[in-house]
Amino acid sequence: MRDNAGYLAAAADQSPHYVRSITEVGEQNEVIAQDDIYASNGMKLIAKGAKINRSTWHRLADHKLRAPLDMVLVAADSVNEVSLARDIDRIIAADPILSTLLVRSGDPQSLKSILGQSKLQTPIAFRLTVMRNDRSGLYEHSLRVAVIAHSIGTRMKLPTAQLEHLLLASLCHDFGEMHTDPDMLAPDRAIVGTDRRFIYVHPITGYVVLQQMNGIPAEVMQAVLQHHERLDGSGYPYGDSGEKISQLARVISVAETFEAVVRRFNAVRLNITFRLNQGRLDGAAINALYELLPDQVDAQNDGPCDYDYGPTLARLHRLLIDWPALKDEIEGSKENEPLRFLTDRMLSIQSVVYQAGLTPELLEFLDLEAGDAEVLQELNPTLDEIERLLSDIAHETDRKIAADSSCYPTAARVLDLLQPDASSKDSAGLRNSLAA
Repeated sequence: MRDNAGYLAAAADQSPHYVRSITEVGEQNEVIAQDDIYASNGMKLIAKGAKINRSTWHRLADHKLRAPLDMVLVAADSVNEVSLARDIDRIIAADPILSTLLVRSGDPQSLKSILGQSKLQTPIAFRLTVMRNDRSGLYEHSLRVAVIAHSIGTRMKLPTAQLEHLLLASLCHDFGEMHTDPDMLAPDRAIVGTDRRFIYVHPITGYVVLQQMNGIPAEVMQAVLQHHERLDGSGYPYGDSGEKISQLARVISVAETFEAVVRRFNAVRLNITFRLNQGRLDGAAINALYELLPDQVDAQNDGPCDYDYGPTLARLHRLLIDWPALKDEIEGSKENEPLRFLTDRMLSIQSVVYQAGLTPELLEFLDLEAGDAEVLQELNPTLDEIERLLSDIAHETDRKIAADSSCYPTAARVLDLLQPDASSKDSAGLRNSLAA
């Protein structure tokens, strides 16, 4: 793995948020130290056989530990192969779309077969147990992504060994997020400033967590590390592009995007989402996903629009008007060369905007208080996805351009065009709901 001292230091440190999750689980479900637990300086913190609960939180959270907690703790009623299969069956039974994906994959028994033959390593089982008991939403998300990714991989006719690795990587892909303050990820909280650093680092944290366990296949760890990378280099944590991104990571990226759209919104938005992400997500995995979907999935309609799109439309109008001059400034100056990636990003925005008929002239005269609200109702899926893409471009710019860079003044003007008004709570909530 590439050297990145800042990221690795943050990832390898014992997270107080994960320790708190463990101790909370210990209050309801017996968690025992199966070995003595030592601080990195050799001081013994907890004896073998001791129960872990809230009373032990400070002893664990205030010290850098010699060994990861996943390696030295066990939980009663732990996730195992049987309970995992039962939980996956439950979410499939509750979701007709997941059931359809599995049936249409070409081998609906493949998932159960792999689960039946797998042996969960104790540290992975422990972490999944903490996730299930204290971060249930993240656990359900991981199971859903695993079903979707496995169905896509089966449809793509990946070899059995790769399907096994894909399933394990999907289950583990958000392990790093367990080290992030859960309050930061609340739907109504705006992620601003240095907070976003903790979002960017979670794939590396997950990689480090798995690296500390014995016998995890390199392909699994790589998929966890790269599941937020994008083919055009716009993803994170490293901005990898093209063939540098592993096939399993590409499949998980498509599966996670699909899961977010179907869970948070209506499936009618799917075409818009993937059209906006052309060149960012793997085409073969997207095609396999569409082959799994029933024809009627696109026939559903969104419910009433209760989101104020006025700020989005105004920002989009300003962006379309101001971008040509900014583009000339970027392309005409050597100092602004680091910003040239924005040309490709803006082309994708402009393409979708004009396909939707959202010309600058229409945006200027659209009256949300009059009959144009009906037009807006038809456009709101497109506007949601444009909002998401603008946010992605803003965050990519913020990641790539340091405040002391010679091109930062131009970058700041771009960010001013891309970012919503920070005082808009509704806009912040929408951005956060789309950030996963």
